[in-house]
Amino acid sequence: MRPNPLPVLALVLSLAFTCSCSWAAEEVGTVVKVVDGDSLEVELADGIEKVRLIGIDTPEMGRKNQVVEYFAVEAAAFTRKLAQGKRVRLETDPEGDTRDRYGRALRYVYLPDGRMLNAAIVSEGYGHAYTRFPFSRLEEFRKLEREARDAGRGLWKADALPPLTAAEAADHIGSTATVCGTVASTKFAERSNAQPTYLNLDRPYPDQLLTVVIWGTDREAFGEPETRYAGKRICVTGKVELFNGRPQIIARDPSQIVAD
Repeated sequence: MRPNPLPVLALVLSLAFTCSCSWAAEEVGTVVKVVDGDSLEVELADGIEKVRLIGIDTPEMGRKNQVVEYFAVEAAAFTRKLAQGKRVRLETDPEGDTRDRYGRALRYVYLPDGRMLNAAIVSEGYGHAYTRFPFSRLEEFRKLEREARDAGRGLWKADALPPLTAAEAADHIGSTATVCGTVASTKFAERSNAQPTYLNLDRPYPDQLLTVVIWGTDREAFGEPETRYAGKRICVTGKVELFNGRPQIIARDPSQIVAD
């Protein structure tokens, strides 16, 4: 008795159809607009997609009457030079969200020459590794930032890092700087979702002059920072940001903090 060829044919057609759909669904498109250093718009087959680059944070361009942060123009120009008008491939992260709270697609962006745009921005010093939320390339991006900082590339140039006291930090919001002070109080917010550690300089909370924030995703690299740095004089290098009316610096890597 000859076997019925129909089931075999159906299987072959099914596999072919699956492969064809997978290829067709690949996110490939053209960058039609660079919004700033870490966000752009890509024209895909089904329309324009607003894309936020995974795992990086570049200085803000000052939308909605905000101040243009230090190196924001340079970061946007770098991204525009690499990506504007280029045919790119988009890729999601297997460990992260696919969209942010603004509805933008969270993606790695691959350039025509095979380079990943996200990594190139951090490697050349035009942005920070964004370690607040976990993603699969977190350690890789932290290493790239550390190398860029050690080499003095981009926003890490030596002349861009004026040594400041904690009291002076509030006058340099948006700048990348080195700020020095004594850790007057610490706190590990273990029950918070992001599990941050706070190092408050020169005055204890809530009167601190500057807070160094270490996210839970980076905590292991610092050991127990609330104990390690308590009472010590430190100098921390990073972007000075304003949070709840007070300056802060996010420390993503132990090399950003030098203790006496």
